[in-house]
Amino acid sequence: MARGAKHTIGLALGRTEITALIIGRAGNSVTVPLTVAVDAGDSADILAAGMREVEARLGVSLDGLHADVALLPSLADARMVTLPPLRPAEAEAVIRRDAARYFLGGSGPRVIGVGARRRRRGGGTWASDGGILAAAASSSFLEALQRAAGDVGLIVDSVVPSHACWTTQIPVSGKTNAVLVAVVEDTAHILAKAVGGSLTLRRLPLSDLDEVADSCGSPAGVASVFAHREERARLTRVLTDRGWTVITEGATDTTGEEAAACGARKAELELVASSLVDARRQAGRRLGGRLIGIAAVVLMVAAGLQLWGAHRTLRGIRADRSAIAASVGPLILAQDSLNRLNQRIETIASLTDQSPRWTLGLVDLSLYLPPESYLTGLSVSGDTIEIEAAGDRAGEAIESLRRATNLWDVRLIENIERELENGETVVERYRLSARLVSHHKSTELHPESRSGSTIEEMLRARAGGGGS
Repeated sequence: MARGAKHTIGLALGRTEITALIIGRAGNSVTVPLTVAVDAGDSADILAAGMREVEARLGVSLDGLHADVALLPSLADARMVTLPPLRPAEAEAVIRRDAARYFLGGSGPRVIGVGARRRRRGGGTWASDGGILAAAASSSFLEALQRAAGDVGLIVDSVVPSHACWTTQIPVSGKTNAVLVAVVEDTAHILAKAVGGSLTLRRLPLSDLDEVADSCGSPAGVASVFAHREERARLTRVLTDRGWTVITEGATDTTGEEAAACGARKAELELVASSLVDARRQAGRRLGGRLIGIAAVVLMVAAGLQLWGAHRTLRGIRADRSAIAASVGPLILAQDSLNRLNQRIETIASLTDQSPRWTLGLVDLSLYLPPESYLTGLSVSGDTIEIEAAGDRAGEAIESLRRATNLWDVRLIENIERELENGETVVERYRLSARLVSHHKSTELHPESRSGSTIEEMLRARAGGGGS
């Protein structure tokens, strides 16, 4: 049954009358007789006229209402079918295939419905001792019912046999037997449920109440009776005499037709017309298409949100980088300068390690001799070097060479020779000796610096001149 409607209505259809009630509203049941039996003419017209009469008596417009329809025994044949242990699909296929074997009489196509079954405990088969509730109804009548409902604007949610409606109202008995007796016209329909859960269905004429009571089984338990007031009173007396406890709460003056209309919304066995099957299939396809469209839209929205989030994160990262660029820029430049300086130092150190022994000594001579001095002679013996030089000031040259990192023990060998012109010294000639030191020795003499960095400093200091 559809939910959310303003009202829902239950209908019990018979050959000559319609019983209707608004679900959930007390005291609203009406029974409308049909002028002609539904199987004696155009059922759709007869049913539509009866529904309009129901509309007038209930005082509620049926247009747009949802309804569950119960077919009384004159229009739907129901019985318990006993089968060997079968799986659900197999049991339904057997009953549908051999419908004429289980439902005698009738002509024309019929719609078959199979009710719920109980699984045998501990196994995969189905219990067959209590049987399976199955029902059949005329396919043409079900189609006429759909047309009649469409004429008055009524939305039929389900069509069920009345026996399936009554099974939902069998009293809960616990550890005793339970029975429901529903009287329709002159027939008592007895649905007995044993303690083990098996269900039996019998039909007996109401004229023999003792036989009806005997058909309820034994031992006696709990019973519900749905009939007109006088018939219910007689059945209650007979069942009470047999030891049955008849439930009276909520069942007073409730007829079998009203019980069927009230229980139609809970019944699990449905009779579905072929047109309704097609309509439901098309509705399912439309729903599937809408769901696919909604899923595609949701997927696109999710992808858009994901892309938007990625761009937002990227913009945040770029903003953070721009914010720290001003403070990080000078540090990066300093780091680059330091890297270049380290590379130059490593290059000088590599050249120092690979150069001949006296190369660094000669470099020191060229760096530390004053710019106006020049060499006139050079001799090397072991780790000792002797030089002959000329210049303006010999003392300044000696002091300068003593600061060299690769030469040590610098001393004057002979006296300084001076050339005079007009009583003034023009040139001083002198001889010096010095000893070459290893890198280790140079570091001990000048621990504050390395030879490579010292050479580089001297190169910068003498960028404007040089020695010989």
